[in-house]
Amino acid sequence: MGLDAVVYRNKANLPFDADIVGAVVDETTGEYYFPDQNLEPALEREFPRETRIAVQKRIGNIALVAALRRRRRANTGGPLDYCVQGPVFGHALWRFNTTRSNLST
Repeated sequence: MGLDAVVYRNKANLPFDADIVGAVVDETTGEYYFPDQNLEPALEREFPRETRIAVQKRIGNIALVAALRRRRRANTGGPLDYCVQGPVFGHALWRFNTTRSNLST
């Protein structure tokens, strides 16, 4: 298990017209998806998730992410849920921890 950072394409750069196919945006992540359960499998085959991703980068496995968090804490002296380097990495680590907690329960 690890942490991946994903940036989704905006509506203008999708390989389809979101309004025509009925795709909607998840406001939290920016990902466009197909909410109609009857059409979703066919649309996913035609427009796989990878076509909706602008950039995807593997940040690391759990051990590397934990090491990054320890290093950040040592450098900032702050709590683990705050990141002085920017909100994206801090939010990603928060989402990672939340997901991990949900998986373990």
